[in-house]
Amino acid sequence: MKKNLLLGLLWLCVQWPAAAFSADTNTDKNADNSPGIDWSTMTIIDVRSAAEWQQSHLEGALWIPWETIEAGVVTHQLDKNRPLGFYCAAGVRAARAIRRLEQLGYSQTYNLINVYTASKVTGRAILK
Repeated sequence: MKKNLLLGLLWLCVQWPAAAFSADTNTDKNADNSPGIDWSTMTIIDVRSAAEWQQSHLEGALWIPWETIEAGVVTHQLDKNRPLGFYCAAGVRAARAIRRLEQLGYSQTYNLINVYTASKVTGRAILK
């Protein structure tokens, strides 16, 4: 019985963090599988911290930390029907921002994962 309990706990320790991470980054609309999107004209939003933004960011991107995404889209008067691309360091905060905005009716939201992927798919320079 102790062996089964230990095996169960071990399985939980291995599976739970992976499941939690994939739930935050899982989106069917990202830079890898959204053909036909005109990435070059999309509004791009950096949802990282101020320190990360100051270190580097994508040319023409808006900076709206993910914790304040709802207020930020109102401040910038972003249209709910306009394509919006989001990036952070690994796609997790971008996915969280997207989830919040989709609940508010934003329908064209795309996870660009990080600044490097965003630069690659949009053709925009990384500013340092």
